[in-house]
Amino acid sequence: MTTIEPVAERRASGLPRQLLRVMGSISVEDELDNKPATDSGEESEEETAQAAPASAQSAIANWQCDRSSLLDRGQFLLDNCEALSDVVFVVGRGVIQREIPAHRFMLAMGSPVFETMFYGPTRQFAADSDIPLPDVEPAAFRNLLRFIYTDDITGLDEDTVLPTLYAAKKYVMPQLKAACVNFMRLNIRPQNVFLLLEQAQQSDEADLVAQCFDLIDRQTYSVISTDGFLEIDQETLRLVLQRDGLSTREVELWKALNRWTDKECDRRGLERDDVTSRRKTVGRALFDIRFPLMTLEELANGPIQTGILTAGESRDLFLHYFAKEKPELPFSSTPRQGACGEEYTVTRFTDVSGPWGYGGGADSIEFTVDHDIAVVGCGVYGASDGPGEHRIAVEFAAAGERGRGQAATHLETELRTDGTQNIFRIMFREPVVVRAGVSQIVSVLFEGPASHRGINGSSKISTVAAGASRSACTFIFSESAESSNGTSVAEGQIPSLYFCLL
Repeated sequence: MTTIEPVAERRASGLPRQLLRVMGSISVEDELDNKPATDSGEESEEETAQAAPASAQSAIANWQCDRSSLLDRGQFLLDNCEALSDVVFVVGRGVIQREIPAHRFMLAMGSPVFETMFYGPTRQFAADSDIPLPDVEPAAFRNLLRFIYTDDITGLDEDTVLPTLYAAKKYVMPQLKAACVNFMRLNIRPQNVFLLLEQAQQSDEADLVAQCFDLIDRQTYSVISTDGFLEIDQETLRLVLQRDGLSTREVELWKALNRWTDKECDRRGLERDDVTSRRKTVGRALFDIRFPLMTLEELANGPIQTGILTAGESRDLFLHYFAKEKPELPFSSTPRQGACGEEYTVTRFTDVSGPWGYGGGADSIEFTVDHDIAVVGCGVYGASDGPGEHRIAVEFAAAGERGRGQAATHLETELRTDGTQNIFRIMFREPVVVRAGVSQIVSVLFEGPASHRGINGSSKISTVAAGASRSACTFIFSESAESSNGTSVAEGQIPSLYFCLL
């Protein structure tokens, strides 16, 4: 395969005679017979290089004979671009700049822009002039040539697809453009979604933009946890935070906004700890956080303590929780729908009883459900002997997957409770899709004092919110072999699951 050399290393060559040799019109022997003698009787360096073995020369001279298809012949010309080439492109800028030879007729077959450039009434370049392409990357131009010569797109990868898309649009190659867009669609991930979103917006690729936002909605927590999220501009930040379809807890969006603000302060040379600078940096994006959707504990231990909210905003948020006549807030209280719709609750126990101790074992319950649902969290009991604090690890997985490290959700949290028999919510970072009839296990591992426990549990429970348009959703609960701390269908922990119908 011909190596593309830097511009500085290009040398003049006797191309006409080489072309004749490749075409088979002149043999090596003919050339040797007609070469001039030197004064010393020795061959020059150039002559020695030309006097290659006849077998090697004949292999090049007869290249067409061994390639039965147009595709194979196109591949040969691509791999040996100097053979028969009649145009040279100077591609890229600076240290990556390369000279790439090509064939005008092949290019004209692949692009109307090249056809006009080489064969149109207003030709832009002389026949013997190099054509500068400073705005195209060499790797992207090679992908473009490969597609024109062989219909091959295997050179596309995450590093070259965006510049190749640019080249495809520049030279009006809709098939290559479609291949680039399709590659990006198939390779959208949380780690690259913001880069692809930016390029899709710049290229007016509406379908790709929609796919990027769809992934942001479906995998919100994973997306906002990436380094790419910290690099987006404020306009994109607001586009994300304003979406109703985000599928993570509001407090996680607040934490992500805090991390973005730290990074933006660094970019602007501002002090991270200066509240005035932070408020100015975050701008209107602060009002895209739906603070009323947070729990009171999340609000008090997060946004309120940072000082980024004004005294009036903090007061009104507290009044929103407790006052009969709630103040008008500058923050939306509309729930984000995420991957599901309205939230429902299934509660296993009818009564609450005395202490439930913890000695290092897990409390688990297995269940199936007759509808496709998205589980967004689970309920637990808090300390039974006055206020207390627990460290809790929660794991949610399909039955049989937990031991293989395939948990759909694993999170660790701290829970401070007030001694009441209330059920306290632990919400997953993202909804977990549960298919009808597929057994699931939810497990909790507590560290801390004894808690309340549920009693008089039921194995079959039908539940749906009042006024819901769908039929009842029926859960079947059963004992789990993972439950080493005693939770069962009849008693124990995990009194509730919170879910949405799909």
